[in-house]
Amino acid sequence: MEKCRLSFELRKETRRLYPGACSLVYQHLMQIVTECLIGWDPKKQSGRPGVFGVPLAYSRTDEEQGRKTLHIVTGKYG
Repeated sequence: MEKCRLSFELRKETRRLYPGACSLVYQHLMQIVTECLIGWDPKKQSGRPGVFGVPLAYSRTDEEQGRKTLHIVTGKYG
């Protein structure tokens, strides 16, 4: 259990020191969600089959709260 706590503390300190790295990882994960799960191709601005069917339109906004947590606001049509 101590090893797990030390790992957590190390990751927490790393995130605090390098918030840009966390943002890059977050952006990569959201790209995977958008393209693979939602089925939206951001380069062609078109949809293909995803877990909710074929989207006709898709919008994504990434936001940061005061406590430095990233979250996403999305809209899908179709």
